[in-house]
Amino acid sequence: MKRTILLIIFVIFSLSLSSITLYDAFLLEVTEKPIGNEIIDPNVPTDPTDPTDPIDEIPEPIVYENISTDTEYQDQDMTIRLEKIRKFGSDVYVVYVQVRNIEVVHSLFAKDTFGKNISETTSSMAKRTGAIVAINGDYYGYRFRGLIIRNGRLYLDTPRKAPDNMSMNLNINGVMSAILEGSDTGQNILQSGVYQSYSFGPVLVDNKEIQSLKSNYAAKKNPRSAIGMIEPFHYIFLAADGRTAQSPGLTMKELAQTFVDLGATFAYNLDGGGSSALWFNGRIVNKPTFDGTKFGERTVSDVLTLTPITRDDND
Repeated sequence: MKRTILLIIFVIFSLSLSSITLYDAFLLEVTEKPIGNEIIDPNVPTDPTDPTDPIDEIPEPIVYENISTDTEYQDQDMTIRLEKIRKFGSDVYVVYVQVRNIEVVHSLFAKDTFGKNISETTSSMAKRTGAIVAINGDYYGYRFRGLIIRNGRLYLDTPRKAPDNMSMNLNINGVMSAILEGSDTGQNILQSGVYQSYSFGPVLVDNKEIQSLKSNYAAKKNPRSAIGMIEPFHYIFLAADGRTAQSPGLTMKELAQTFVDLGATFAYNLDGGGSSALWFNGRIVNKPTFDGTKFGERTVSDVLTLTPITRDDND
């Protein structure tokens, strides 16, 4: 009897110890921080002497061949190709651009001055700055309204009236997009990373779809200038001849369709008509005209260019 009582007491004591240990386990401190400083990176070999572990190597920088011809240009920062095509019975000049440094996308003011009624030809601005490509901009100096951000600086923030009140923005991340003027302050838009902003329009293509093209001149065939994006840092500069029997020009819908056919996800109309001018590597490639009988450039307020970056020998 005595031995039985001792056995029962021993069993109860053992169970009590197990309960205390189990209870204590649930009282362990929980922390969101890793214990210790060691971090295992799956991309770094744990044993550098182990020949079976992969070894990370620093890739060699890509060296791009310098090319400069009548239809091509390439340096370390951009690759450009010019092509002439026929669309809707008109001559269209297409410049395909792949940018590796957003700084090559550079805006110029006529006579290097921002203001009303200051003008200069596209070719003159391109020549004096060494631009490889230049296209006439939005002729802001005629209306002096809109959102004007150029080369990362805000110059004008005076919203236009509908339907021509959508600006084109180019961000430092290489993305082209549209914004309703007055929907935010120009300062906020600038601080969001917008590098260039042009106010003409309308928006032709957005998210690969042709937009509602509300404009007094949308249905008429005319010379056109426009820019578009295939993907970030991959752009199209385009000019269409117009007002001649050989090339009557494009309607807005035809212009938009041309960009879609070329693979653009976004496109925006710039000042056209007699202002339309496209410069490539030393010459105007389209045929600027007012009425189809007299040919020559019109002076404009501004251009958007692709200009090589000048580097020091130590860069």
